[in-house]
Amino acid sequence: MRLMCANGSSPSASRRTPLLSIVFAEGAWWLILGSVAPNPSETSTSTIQRVLAYALLGVVIISVGSFFAIMIGTWTGMSQADFGTGLWPVVAMTPYIGLPLAMLVLIALLIAGAIGRSRAARGQ
Repeated sequence: MRLMCANGSSPSASRRTPLLSIVFAEGAWWLILGSVAPNPSETSTSTIQRVLAYALLGVVIISVGSFFAIMIGTWTGMSQADFGTGLWPVVAMTPYIGLPLAMLVLIALLIAGAIGRSRAARGQ
């Protein structure tokens, strides 16, 4: 099995891979979330960055999924009154809350990364 990053290099060619990488392995493209370092003491991502990255990914997937559920429901012939019953009001409000929340989590992730890099630069 040969791993290859999106930029054409091997993941072992550099010391670390980024927090989010697209890797070609076993004939398919894979999205890898997390940092891979040869030595665990050299990891560049903190726990808070990983939590924020997974939260961002989860919120975006749920929001986009509910958006597509509304589109599919409309396509199958549901009327506006049908979207007011059952679980549909929650599904309809999820993108309105989830996508702005994802933007805030993204900003928090960028700030956490900048703080980590500045601490690492001061430590060297």
